[in-house]
Amino acid sequence: MKQHYIFIFVLIISVLSCKMQDTKQSAIKGSSLNTEKLSNTKGYEMQIKGIDFSAGGIDSDWSLEIDFDQKVKFTSAELSKDIVISVNTSINQIDGEGTYCEFTKGGKVIRVRITKNENPFLSSEDRKPYAVNVEVKAASDSEFVSYTGQGEYYGSLVLHDIWGLDSINDKSVSAYQCEKRPYVEIHLDNNRINGFLGCNTFGSKVYFGLNTISIHHLMSTKMACLNSNIEDDFAGALSNHTYKYKVENGVLTLWNDSEKLIFKKMD
Repeated sequence: MKQHYIFIFVLIISVLSCKMQDTKQSAIKGSSLNTEKLSNTKGYEMQIKGIDFSAGGIDSDWSLEIDFDQKVKFTSAELSKDIVISVNTSINQIDGEGTYCEFTKGGKVIRVRITKNENPFLSSEDRKPYAVNVEVKAASDSEFVSYTGQGEYYGSLVLHDIWGLDSINDKSVSAYQCEKRPYVEIHLDNNRINGFLGCNTFGSKVYFGLNTISIHHLMSTKMACLNSNIEDDFAGALSNHTYKYKVENGVLTLWNDSEKLIFKKMD
């Protein structure tokens, strides 16, 4: 009977995992942007697996994967086997120093501190936005072993799309009386944001946190504009800002303490 219940539990977990992967894959298939490059990136691979954050050593062979909804896994050549802990045992703390997470189970402990690098926008294959310090202890160990490296958060796959501006701080786009609707294109394959401000086009770099997106200074064309109100408001809201984000029913909301932007998915 016990084996029967174990089989049912494993089956349920497998079905839920497949459904999560199908949902993420269908979200990216509905994108108006070209997704071929994205599907070949590490970020896409990680998001399909449900990984929100990953890190690794620069000079040592270790890796960390965190799914903030399910589990954390630490792998190192120095360990006989991976350390895997459910996230429902975690302690999460965000302070001026960065983000601190502690995961514990049955004597196993993983402590993670994540802090921004000096210029997180200058990310590449060799340079990630965040510095990472990890302390781990297996159940059979009495002391912690420390590891240092770097890592990155992965923006939700559904962000990779074209989003038409709907409102700025609850002021509708229609109130600006612009001829063409402003929009943004968020490209997860190269961590860039491009778009149209209402008169001029723009481009910039982005990086991600846990459910946040940070936008660098905007570079835009310099055409003279008859009505620059929406241009000024939109550019000012985007440039050098960090936002929390959520996507529901084709609506993207970006918000922080001073700004709120609402977009709708463009076909």
